[in-house]
Amino acid sequence: MASSTPRTWRYRVFTSFHGPDVRKTFLSHLRKQLISNGIPMFDDQEIIAPAALTQAIRESRISIVCKDDTGQIVTTIFYGVDPSDVQKQTGEFGKVFDETCAHKTENERRKWRKALSYVAKIPGKKIPKLAMQSLLHLYNEDGVMIVGICGPPGIGKTTIARALETRLSSNFQLTCFMGNLRGNSNSSLDEYDLKLQLQKQLLSKILNENGVTIPHLGSIKERLSDKKVLIILDDVYDLEQLEALAGETNWFGPGSRIVVTTKKPTALAATSYRFHIPCGLSN
Repeated sequence: MASSTPRTWRYRVFTSFHGPDVRKTFLSHLRKQLISNGIPMFDDQEIIAPAALTQAIRESRISIVCKDDTGQIVTTIFYGVDPSDVQKQTGEFGKVFDETCAHKTENERRKWRKALSYVAKIPGKKIPKLAMQSLLHLYNEDGVMIVGICGPPGIGKTTIARALETRLSSNFQLTCFMGNLRGNSNSSLDEYDLKLQLQKQLLSKILNENGVTIPHLGSIKERLSDKKVLIILDDVYDLEQLEALAGETNWFGPGSRIVVTTKKPTALAATSYRFHIPCGLSN
């Protein structure tokens, strides 16, 4: 029940994720996004005392996942686990649950089961582990691959793309996330100038240089053809954007990977070296 007394929230978000596998993949991505949007988040990178943890929970406006008896907003994110396995403690989740509860009393186990059953029924996001990583064929150091993530809005395309960037960036010389490409379209420019503008934005980001000069549309190839790069092109709206930023695979050095997210599969189907993966996430 919500408290009738006005609350002062120290943190906007508290996350109850634990374990190095989640901390270094999904959680690091989530933390980066929240901080970049000016949202203070409790950071428990180190193990802290239970009392301090409880206090942080109570001082957070939104809990992912926690309890809602202090007027908090609660949301769930099922990363690499099916909600039904959480609810019933089955599958791999069930095995870990049994190991964790090995030395707990039956009463404690009953409370945990009840809490998990309740949490699993809260509407939230279901995000599978990044099986797509295997489809990037990172072992192939010679070829350049452009991979698309297609699907309707709100199913997690951008989340997957950002998580891929976080997980894989150390494998590349240069990385770049080009976000909201649909919103970057400028109808006042002709096709050539629009492509020139997009190329300038890309090179400025990936080279971390302000005021990059782009004299012609061959500049990406001139600057990146000898570099192994990971480029994320998020929310590509039309073929012209893709042609401007990744027109040919020989623009990039051996081993490079370009990941494209789009609502329009037709934007990815124009040339033979591109292929798309229908995005199978569920809300």
